[in-house]
Amino acid sequence: MNMRVGLRGRILSLSASASRGAADRGVRAGCVWALILFIFGSPLTRAQSSAVITQAGAGRLEWQAPSNASCTIEWAESPTSTWHSSWAGLSRVVTTNGFGGVLLPMFFRVCYSSAELSEYRFVESLISPYGLVASRPGECYTTVYKNALAALVFIHYAKPDRAERIFSVFQAYADATTPFTGLPQCWNPCTGSPFPSGSNVGDDSFLLLALSCYMTEYPASTACTSLLQKVKLSLRDRAVTNMIAEGAANAYAALKPYAGEDGISQAMSKYRQSFLNDVCYSNVLDHTVRGALVFGDVAGFRQMHRFAATNTWAYDGTTIVRGFADSQWDTGHETNINVEITVQLLLAWSLWRSELDDDLSWIEGETARLSLPQGPDCAGLPYFVSARISEWTPPAYATPIVDPVVFMLFYRWGFNPFSPGQRCAAFGFQ
Repeated sequence: MNMRVGLRGRILSLSASASRGAADRGVRAGCVWALILFIFGSPLTRAQSSAVITQAGAGRLEWQAPSNASCTIEWAESPTSTWHSSWAGLSRVVTTNGFGGVLLPMFFRVCYSSAELSEYRFVESLISPYGLVASRPGECYTTVYKNALAALVFIHYAKPDRAERIFSVFQAYADATTPFTGLPQCWNPCTGSPFPSGSNVGDDSFLLLALSCYMTEYPASTACTSLLQKVKLSLRDRAVTNMIAEGAANAYAALKPYAGEDGISQAMSKYRQSFLNDVCYSNVLDHTVRGALVFGDVAGFRQMHRFAATNTWAYDGTTIVRGFADSQWDTGHETNINVEITVQLLLAWSLWRSELDDDLSWIEGETARLSLPQGPDCAGLPYFVSARISEWTPPAYATPIVDPVVFMLFYRWGFNPFSPGQRCAAFGFQ
């Protein structure tokens, strides 16, 4: 059996002889004949480009793309369904009542993004001599949260040594502190030392998420086991039902992989209740993001129009940008566009779009206009878009910062930092 498919004027000839061969080798009952289609120049849901495939077949795929680009193999069960860049859903499948089922990779495409490489190099450019990642270029300030984000990036790009250097700074502090009740939130990357600051549950939770991701990728490593245990237990012991929703959601997600350990499920229940007690989708856009990515609740998307904002970018005084504000507390509709929250919303939408009516794909094009070059193949995003020039020092509208850049990378990968491999952390938890 042969199939001829026309795509943008190209005609591909595909053979199902391999499927027939599988059936002839005795796969009779319940046999699925998978026809694999390598798509040349197919339309993409993201602002990426398709690579030109030069060879496909015999277990090998080759393509042509620009030299400075990051390439991703994506798959789908049909040409019109959602494309996936993660294979995690096929690596471990839990069955109930003896029945199981998964979506099969039937169609493949190769995408490349030059922007992704420049964003990664921006994160890389922020590494200090002590291993910590600065918040902005040349800034002697950072946080545990920002370094946890950077560590997740380095793990994804198979740079474990860079993640380990971050972890080692925090490990040294944890080892020297008795009792350990959490890490100082704020740090000086120029000295590798903490600023006088309290511990933050949300920051420590992101660190635990990064440590767990590292141990999943490098299970034989012992470089981070002690720090992971200390942070995990401190989060368990700090669980309450009256904290802010963002931190509670972070902690719930971070503890989820350890739900079977002593006291963890009880702590998770407190964090979840704390989220429910504080969540306000109509006033805080952070809550919509965490509601979806942590708890699988997309109700907040019905409120996101309240945060929509259009602003003239003070960086050049002419560029008009659409995006979202971060909150509506007290002052009513805020006009400042929070780029990090806007990109986080894009990520959450991309993972849940099959259940949503809105199309937020336009956000990627808007943020692309905010790219601030920092050198060859290196660019970042600002934290705010504001028409007011003197509002922040350094100006948050004109200086790139690590947070939105990392979440844009997560979006490009289809990666949920709260629950790697799943759309939300609450799956499987009662």
